[in-house]
Amino acid sequence: MENKKENRFLVFDLLRGVAVLLMILSHSVYFFSDYSNGFLRGAEWFGNTVCFVTFVLVSGAVSYIAYLSRDNFSESKKRIIRRLLAFLGGYYFLAFFVKFSDISALSGYNEVKAIFNILLLRDLPSYTEYIPPFLVFSLLLIIFNKPLKNILKKPFLIIASALILYMIGYFGYLLPVGEFLLPWKAFLVGAEGFYRFPIIQYSPIFLIGLYWGKVILEEKDREFSKDLPLNLGGIFLLIFLSLFVAGRWSEGFNPDIFLRWPPSIGFLSFGLLFSFLLAYFFGIVKYLKKQLLLRDFLIVLGQNAFSIFWAHLLILNFYRMAGGSKVDSLFLFFLLFILVIVISLSLSTFIPFNFRFGLTLQRKCREDEAECMESEPIYRLGEEFYQSGKRDYSKLVHFFFPRSDGSSRKKRLIKKRHLIFILLIAMIFSY
Repeated sequence: MENKKENRFLVFDLLRGVAVLLMILSHSVYFFSDYSNGFLRGAEWFGNTVCFVTFVLVSGAVSYIAYLSRDNFSESKKRIIRRLLAFLGGYYFLAFFVKFSDISALSGYNEVKAIFNILLLRDLPSYTEYIPPFLVFSLLLIIFNKPLKNILKKPFLIIASALILYMIGYFGYLLPVGEFLLPWKAFLVGAEGFYRFPIIQYSPIFLIGLYWGKVILEEKDREFSKDLPLNLGGIFLLIFLSLFVAGRWSEGFNPDIFLRWPPSIGFLSFGLLFSFLLAYFFGIVKYLKKQLLLRDFLIVLGQNAFSIFWAHLLILNFYRMAGGSKVDSLFLFFLLFILVIVISLSLSTFIPFNFRFGLTLQRKCREDEAECMESEPIYRLGEEFYQSGKRDYSKLVHFFFPRSDGSSRKKRLIKKRHLIFILLIAMIFSY
C-alpha cells in the first residue's frame, strides 16, 4: 500500500467506504442469493436506496475541494479532463467485458450496432450504469464552473436551482420521445423500462455536495461546519417524513416514496438523510479513531472505490459466467460476500484496476486540525489515474515491442514478444 504525507478529509473517505461496502453487499445478494432470506432482501433494498446518492454527494464535495476552489481553473480543467478520460476508458473496458459474450454471439450489422450502442452510451450494461453520470458531472464542472461558483455563494440559489433541475427531470420523464431517443432520454431524465441513474434528477444531489465541500473547506465558523451534516440531515428527515405522512393519510395522494427509476424526492431525501447523519456520527466518534481496524478498512474501500468497483464486478460476472448457483444459506452467502471483498482487494493490489500497482491508504485526518482551512487540499484521483495509466501503458508497450539493439539475441526476443502479443489477441477474439 502507498502511504502519503498529505492529510485528507476523512469524512468523505469513510462515507464512500460505507457506500462501497453497501454496493458490494447489494450486488452480492443479486448474484449469490436465491431471495428466500428476508434479511438479505432488506439489505439489498437498503444498499440500493442509499449508496448511489452517497456516491454523488461525496463526488460533489470533493469536486469542489479539488477543482472549483482553485483560483487557477485552467489547471483544474486539465485535471478534470484527465479524470474524465480515465473514467471513460475504465467504463468502456468494463462495459465491453460484461457484454462480450452477448456481442460475440452476434454477427455483421447487429454486432457493429451493439458495439456502437455501448460507445454512444445508448446501452449501459448491467451494473456499469454507476460510472456514466460521473463522466457527465465532470464535464459540467468544466462547462459551468463560473455559474456554479455564483450559485454556491447563496443558499437560496442552491435551493432554487435544485428544485428547478428536479422539475425539469420530472417533466422530462413524462415527455414522449421516439424509440431511437429513448436510451438517451433514460440517461438524462429516466424512461419507462430503463434502469438508469438520470443525470438531471441527480444533479441537485451533486449541487448539494458542492455546497458541502465549499462549507467544510472555507467556513471560518468551525462549529457551523461540523454541525452542517446534522442540520441538513434534519431538513431531509422533515422532507421525507412529510412525504411519508402525506402519502399515508391523504386520499388521492399516494406517491411511491421509494421510487428508484427515476428517483422520487422521497428516495433522494432518504439517501441524503442517511449520508448526512452518518457523516455527523463519524464526527461524534472522531472518525473512528478508537476503532482502527474498521476505520482503516473503510478508508481503503473509500480511497480505492473505483478499483474495487472494477474488481468486484469482474469477480461477480466471472461467477455468473461459470454457472455459479444461488444459495439459500445465510452462512454461505456471507462467506461468498467476504470472499468477494478479499479477492477484490487482492486484485486491486497487484492488477492496475485503478491504474496503479497498490492500494492507497492515507490515515491522517484534516477535520480536527486548525490549519486545514489554509493548507492545500488534496484529491488527485483523476490525475493519478492519468499519470499511472501512462506509465503502465508504457511498460506494456516496452514489454511487447522492445527496441532492437541489432544483436541476434535481441531480435529473437523481439520475435517471441510479438508472438506472445499475437497469441493473446487471438485468444481474446476467439473466446
